[in-house]
Amino acid sequence: MAQIKAAFFDIDGTLLPFHAKALPESTVQALAALRKNGVKTFIATGRPPVHLPYLHALDGIPFDGYVTMNGQYCYLADGELLYTKYIPAASLQTLLPYIEKEQLSVGFVGKDFCRFNLINDLSRDFAKKLELGAGDVAALIQHEDIYQLSAFLPPEKEAEFLRRCPGCLAVRWEDDFCDILPEGGGKPNGLAHTLAHLGLTREQCIAFGDGGNDVTMLEYAGIGVAMGNACDAAKAAEEAGAMMVGDADLIAKIPAGADWMLSDAVESEPMDDFAFGLVQDGLKEALSDPAGVHAGNVEKVEQLAEGLLLSGFAMQATQSSRPASGAEHQFSHLWDMEHLKYNGASVSHGFKVGIGTLASTAFLEMLLDAPVEQLDIERCVAAWKSWDETERDIRAIFNDDPEFVARGLKETRDKYVDREGLRDQLTRLKKAWPELRERIRRQIIPFDEVRRRLELVGAPYEPEQIGVSRTRFREAFGKIPYMRSRYTVIDTAFRCGWMEEWLDRLFGKGGVWEVGSPAPGSGEPARSAAAPVPGA
Repeated sequence: MAQIKAAFFDIDGTLLPFHAKALPESTVQALAALRKNGVKTFIATGRPPVHLPYLHALDGIPFDGYVTMNGQYCYLADGELLYTKYIPAASLQTLLPYIEKEQLSVGFVGKDFCRFNLINDLSRDFAKKLELGAGDVAALIQHEDIYQLSAFLPPEKEAEFLRRCPGCLAVRWEDDFCDILPEGGGKPNGLAHTLAHLGLTREQCIAFGDGGNDVTMLEYAGIGVAMGNACDAAKAAEEAGAMMVGDADLIAKIPAGADWMLSDAVESEPMDDFAFGLVQDGLKEALSDPAGVHAGNVEKVEQLAEGLLLSGFAMQATQSSRPASGAEHQFSHLWDMEHLKYNGASVSHGFKVGIGTLASTAFLEMLLDAPVEQLDIERCVAAWKSWDETERDIRAIFNDDPEFVARGLKETRDKYVDREGLRDQLTRLKKAWPELRERIRRQIIPFDEVRRRLELVGAPYEPEQIGVSRTRFREAFGKIPYMRSRYTVIDTAFRCGWMEEWLDRLFGKGGVWEVGSPAPGSGEPARSAAAPVPGA
């Protein structure tokens, strides 16, 4: 992935949760961290410049520039104009008789004004809040550029409205009104011209949004992040941008945090306390009511949205996915490369990560019960394979598939240690374990609870529900150590010589994913992932 150099934020429902009057302090700090790390930050909103002074939540928050009016008017913080696109006056002339006949309230929006043809019950509160009035819009359009219209009309009237305003399109982020833009307009135009000015590519930007007017922006950006409260179209756009966000993905940050603790303990990848806190502080609260999120509870959805936003901040602040990604994501990466499908359709990133989260949590629970203090380090070192032996293993486990072998060799080489390096890692782990065990215990959510929450939010909670058989699932564990250079709990089990034992506990007789056991939905209760096999 290209290094992110620019971040674009929708305001309403994204940067600023609905009904909130101020940005959370954590968000303010995260924006500052992005800028400190060289990431340019921009507003990308449907609002015109004339509205922004009324949005006091942004007072004192520096941005490098503004993509306003859904990309129709874009400028830098110093006022330098980058791009404009206005609605043809002829289209507006055609529209006027129709809105007068239908008594539709429409705001005509320019750089520093918004004037209504009339104000009715639908638009009255909006106009009062922004101190807007009505006037002679016929005269206005003769000498002023109109970049967008704010049309107060229900969705079922959009088609007729557009027929009367040729050469325009509609985007909607509120139930009561939609924004009317010139054809070919939208936030991507603003992003494209802003990035061109900076000498950056679309692959070097990340965009956050939630509404219908954010869809094309999320599709355009190198990484598009749809908030937890996002409309279906925005979530679909996020999927196209290869980064699906939801409960299944957010709960993955829990074991990812434990993986980072392990990596820090063996000095593979040091902890960044600020980034860790951005992701983890308040995370469990945001995940506490999956049924409420599923039902659309506004408060719970807003908590989820903030958690997702902060995770994105943390990744950009560190220029790494480490704050929000661990072993659970490696399962998704594997299945991505295997082109996993279920019922003929590709499986979403979030659903694959959700199953990966169960896998990672199961291993973390077994690690907590493992005799780390009594670990025979010299036995582990003696059994450790040379790089040449490891390379042969990689070729064998991936059946000499060129793509997988190339990935496995590169990623594994980056984290491979020789026998002396392994001795050092395990010594550090053993020394840190008394305190580390308690930190990990406090960090994770129990396996059965993770499974329950995935079920409540409507996400898959069994591998079969994403088209992965239990045999294939077990095989995936054996491939994970070679998928990414990132050190995780899977690497810990692998380097301590516990892999096969733990897999037998999970997939053998009485295991949580016992091969050949009844299919999901049989009515049998789920077993604890860490429960020992009877007689073991």
